[in-house]
Amino acid sequence: MRNLELLVQTMAAALNVPEGAVRSRWMLLRKAGLWTKVGRGRDMPDPTPSDATNLLLSFLAGGLATDTAETVRNVRGSKGSRPPIAGLDDVWDGTLGTMLDGLFAVLAAVGELTIREDDWARQVEGMGWKKADKSRALQENLRIGYATLSIRKNWLGWQTDVSVAQRDTSWAFGCSFAAALPENNALLSEKDPERALELLRSQNVVQPNRVTTETVGYPTLAGLAACLNGDATAAGEALSWKSHVSVSEQTLFGDPAVYVNIRSGNVKVITPHPGGREALWEENSRRTQTPEFQEKLRRVTEAAERRDRRRRGRR
Repeated sequence: MRNLELLVQTMAAALNVPEGAVRSRWMLLRKAGLWTKVGRGRDMPDPTPSDATNLLLSFLAGGLATDTAETVRNVRGSKGSRPPIAGLDDVWDGTLGTMLDGLFAVLAAVGELTIREDDWARQVEGMGWKKADKSRALQENLRIGYATLSIRKNWLGWQTDVSVAQRDTSWAFGCSFAAALPENNALLSEKDPERALELLRSQNVVQPNRVTTETVGYPTLAGLAACLNGDATAAGEALSWKSHVSVSEQTLFGDPAVYVNIRSGNVKVITPHPGGREALWEENSRRTQTPEFQEKLRRVTEAAERRDRRRRGRR
């Protein structure tokens, strides 16, 4: 029970939402069978990695609180590619839910994430290092120093992007998961363009479209995992990264016009190009051909090459 309270408090602080809102989502998940349901009161078991996953998704996936259970089930089932994180093999079944379950289990057990050795070996093999450097890299550079989880919701459904980066090199990896709203499954699976257009019109989708994106970082994920062990000190590290939530108004196939950061209240307005997307592309193409742009590109490229030479020299 104590670990549950710690998880509620840490989740509320990291996402900048009231503790009452977190408890409300917890009760909705428990009622829907999406929470470990054994015992009551002091006999209630500590939260599991799956519980932490479901509670986090209930906020990141957006939507109404009354739809929490359905939303979590849909987003948990998002299909995607496997990230190169060690320790996921026992639970991985191709879905976002099992990936996050495994991630929280690893963080709770060892306190950090590492790159899967097979994936890192293939990466090192392609870096062009000498044999001795490769051997050292395989032994010393498995730790992940950066990770983000970002969920974007629009009228079609959800897209989840997971990014991880190695601590001591420039190596980084990203993978995506996708899940459609149930009412859009027929639309997305339709191969006939004319039939797809008919389905789209039948849904009365208005072009200005609300898109919500929420992102959490490695400190938040590690802090929530620490709650599963009752480690209040480590859980406090979750507060070093506040979640970022934005809402944008955009047109289907158009340019984003307005971004609102819900947490800070900041508003960013992007005025679409008066000539439309094609005119914007043409203007950007002309800009990249100017002598000023080419000179800047040359300086940036040379600086990157110098960094690479220094890095190889240290090895």
